[in-house]
Amino acid sequence: MSDIQEARAIAAFRMMGPSEGFIQPVFAGDRGDNQTYIQILKRAATIERFETIVWPDRDCFMLEEELAASVGDESVWGFQFDGEPPLIRRWSQFCQEMFERIDAGQLANKPLLQFDIVDTLDLTRLKPKVYTAAFNRYLNLSRVAAASWRERAILEPMLENAVGPKTPEFTSEIGSSSDMALRVRVSDRQVHVTVGSEKAGIEDTLARAFKTLKADYPEIFADLSEVIVSRHVRSERPMPKRAPVLVVLVGRIAEGDVDHQRWSRDGIEVVAIDHFHPRLRTGPPPRLTVLVGAEADWLDIVESQQRLGEQDTILITMSAVVAANMRDIEFQERADGPTIKFFAPYATSRASGRDPLTPIGPLLQTLSNEVAHHPSEFPVVAKHTVFIRETMGSQQDVVEFCCRLGARALRSGAVLGGPGRIYSQGDEGDDLHAAWARLLSPLFGIEYSDRGIRSTARRSTLLLLVERISEGHRWQTHHMLRAGATSLLKMRGWDVVREDGEYLTITDGQREFQVMCIDGKGQSPEEDLAEKTPGLGRSRILVIHLAPKREQLLVGNSGQFFHIALEDIAMMEPQTLWIWSVLERQLLASTRQPTLAALRLSAGLIAEAINLGRVQTSFVDVDWDEVARLAAEKDCERFLEFHPRGIEKRTAFVVVPKVTLADGKSRGPAVIQLTLEPDGPSVSAAVDFN
Repeated sequence: MSDIQEARAIAAFRMMGPSEGFIQPVFAGDRGDNQTYIQILKRAATIERFETIVWPDRDCFMLEEELAASVGDESVWGFQFDGEPPLIRRWSQFCQEMFERIDAGQLANKPLLQFDIVDTLDLTRLKPKVYTAAFNRYLNLSRVAAASWRERAILEPMLENAVGPKTPEFTSEIGSSSDMALRVRVSDRQVHVTVGSEKAGIEDTLARAFKTLKADYPEIFADLSEVIVSRHVRSERPMPKRAPVLVVLVGRIAEGDVDHQRWSRDGIEVVAIDHFHPRLRTGPPPRLTVLVGAEADWLDIVESQQRLGEQDTILITMSAVVAANMRDIEFQERADGPTIKFFAPYATSRASGRDPLTPIGPLLQTLSNEVAHHPSEFPVVAKHTVFIRETMGSQQDVVEFCCRLGARALRSGAVLGGPGRIYSQGDEGDDLHAAWARLLSPLFGIEYSDRGIRSTARRSTLLLLVERISEGHRWQTHHMLRAGATSLLKMRGWDVVREDGEYLTITDGQREFQVMCIDGKGQSPEEDLAEKTPGLGRSRILVIHLAPKREQLLVGNSGQFFHIALEDIAMMEPQTLWIWSVLERQLLASTRQPTLAALRLSAGLIAEAINLGRVQTSFVDVDWDEVARLAAEKDCERFLEFHPRGIEKRTAFVVVPKVTLADGKSRGPAVIQLTLEPDGPSVSAAVDFN
């Protein structure tokens, strides 16, 4: 605790990143000690003391005018409006200005942000209007989400306030101390309130408070009829004993067939949420409780955690979407404990006969390993993290391996420069583990440790647990991912020789070209419509898509510039013909579909192969010049189509309905087989005379 009495607000920290919202003033003392402080508030309006902090390493900016403050004075508050200088004022003036702006300008059509402001600043006169607008916005998103938000954001705090200040005699409905003085649950139009106090008259107090709420907020509470109060007497909680990690399944994932014996061997016990409390009565409490569910069941996960009591809990969601979405954002905002996101879409279905925990086996082993060997430490690096794993193929380049994992982590929302830990499986040894840590350190704050999982896996696997973007997708900005792309290019071995506005200029000593990072379809550089042939290996500009869709890459690569995803940087080994490996991944991976964009790119590659003389021995001798001419047409789909075999085993089969043979006779259709080899495309042909 600091003992300074006076400080100056010299900077501000954007807690929500570059998005609109509250900002945290950062103070400096007058002692010349080069320390940084934040204010600790006794009440919202008053500074109780100053606490020392480390200067934020991102989203912090200096103020144009400093503001002096002292212990006991009015607190200093700040807000960032889009496109405006930050608003930094003392409490009373800040509240007045926010009151005047709440229904005008940038805030006019943002009811959820208005709620955050009004609720934080306790602007009583604005609450009925703003709370109702926020509730209606949630209704537009989801009736379930709106009902849950109403219980937690409005009913609980307002009813709690009605019974007076929080005291130890109030407990949650499961009998453990909580930040909540009471717990609210709505069922069949009734408001069930659980309190742990023996004080008389609470029932009448809550009934009167609810009646007032219905009068003040008729649209929000019109469907609720009455308050029913139940009491729960807190019992003494026994001291926790050392126990295995307990995994609690929530939502649809609980319907899978869990291999309990397998997990028990790893020190992990698995139960469904409905069996959690009976489990506590039959055995010692776990050292760590892990709630696991599909991202779509995030609300059930949050509600389940609130029922667990004083358990050290981590919440894991398995997601079908790599990037942050609305569910993920709401989940982070509502979760009281640390969260981990893991990309494993195939594990969230209701398919029987499959263990739903198999995809996150390495993650559970990691947590179990942390608990066993470091029982005094909580096994996460930040409140919100993402868990990424990558398996190393035989003879795979170590740099390519780490570059691919780093790209996947950034696209999954990992914070560039954020704290992280790496673990490993297999027989790779300490030297390779250290090499991985060294390669990834320019991207993330890797904490090297000996906590690797030493399993007997057939192939080495690298596991990365790293801080992820939290409380809003706007943290995942173009600038952060662009900086990540630059770091990946350097990791891959490229030299960044210039940064001119939107473009980077990179070189491998033999070739120099420009790189542009985009996160939207309309941001790609304009092409020269007069240029007919595709650029491919002759491209002047490399376009890196930070949020790629396959069709955008395929369409782009039919033009003059070369388009790749962030993960493709891993394949860009300097001084090699890396473009063909990238195109093979984009076009010919086994799961790819033969779309129109894929057909046009395949046609361009067929023309490219013929022009390069890369024609393999065929069963028939077709007129390849004619095939090249048809394939090079911008509307090549008039002459070419995919064979029913489409794309399989990294080969595309394209049909030319009619083709001229070397003897001058026309036959058809001809099936052109396109293969992408490390040094370029090649083609062969067969003619179906049936």
